[in-house]
Amino acid sequence: MNRQTEGSDLYEKIVERTVDKFIPFKADWELTYGCNLKCIHCYQSGPDSRQELSTQEAFSCLDQLAEMGCLYLTLTGGEVLTREDFFEIAGYAREKDFAIRIFTNATLLDEAGADKIKKLNPLSVEISLYSADQAVHESITGVLGSFARTVNAFRLLKERGVHTVVKTTFMKPNAGEFDGLQKFSREIDAPFTFTFTVIPTLDNSREVTRLRIPEAKLEEMFIPRDWMFEGVTEGGVRSFEPLCSAGFNSLYISPYGEVFPCVTLRQDCGNIRETELKDIWGSGFFRELRGISFKDLKGCADCQLAAYCDRCAGLAWLEDKDLYGPSRNDCTLARVRKMAMDKQERSNHGKKEEEALSKAQDSL
Repeated sequence: MNRQTEGSDLYEKIVERTVDKFIPFKADWELTYGCNLKCIHCYQSGPDSRQELSTQEAFSCLDQLAEMGCLYLTLTGGEVLTREDFFEIAGYAREKDFAIRIFTNATLLDEAGADKIKKLNPLSVEISLYSADQAVHESITGVLGSFARTVNAFRLLKERGVHTVVKTTFMKPNAGEFDGLQKFSREIDAPFTFTFTVIPTLDNSREVTRLRIPEAKLEEMFIPRDWMFEGVTEGGVRSFEPLCSAGFNSLYISPYGEVFPCVTLRQDCGNIRETELKDIWGSGFFRELRGISFKDLKGCADCQLAAYCDRCAGLAWLEDKDLYGPSRNDCTLARVRKMAMDKQERSNHGKKEEEALSKAQDSL
């Protein structure tokens, strides 16, 4: 057996075991809601009067995660680099042997900071970039000069051999920026990840969702990029087992110590300032999540789009407070995938007929 395949199979077995045993293998942690940018699509409603976890409280949280078997740790915000103790917390996480990912806008990164990140040896530093065009990017971040600082951060980290990822959220203002961002990511030899999902803000306002790209435009973006369809028809949401990793082998922690199943599924299950993390992990809402299967979903079982759907329970909850209902955003994306695939299939069929006719004429 090929060693790479063998290793992959072994890893999948490990992940399956964490799901079966309810081990929080992955944790995403918002260290702060503070941020130096003013992104128009941000789902966070900003800091409140509560105190964020102190450095020592953060260390305690890391100790508990390690004891529970957590391996992958994502440090995010807000903007993580606005916390003065970020490198203390991240350094302690490395001492505890977590595999770290860092989500950042990187505008605060200088030579010294890049050196510190290099010492952390993170799996990746995923940096938000909304366009390869300065004006478009800064129309989204709301801060002049942010484009140059972010682009420079990619250079600083690349020089140090740090694995970076270009990540973006596509919305109306940057819907035409796909090719430019993909070109930029190739130039710096970094993976390019993206989402079309603009989620409602945490104060339950849906105003920000006006930035979502209309279906017709989404279809235009999908049609010429057939690689975006890979795996789509392998069962979709019907094949999810479990429906989501949230509550099975992953969890989310807020700057104030609140514990949620995931970034969008903001059902407060407890606070690490008051309750041990292992006890929160075994609480009622987490148990409810673990009992949900595809047959329990409303409207999904008989939906003709299920094979094209990547339904997110958190979005369904955030949009309509219905854990068992569809996500309107994911329904839209499923329709777009199906329409784009159908059009592409018709186009390919037409090309094959033309080629066959041409060959037949040539043979006469």
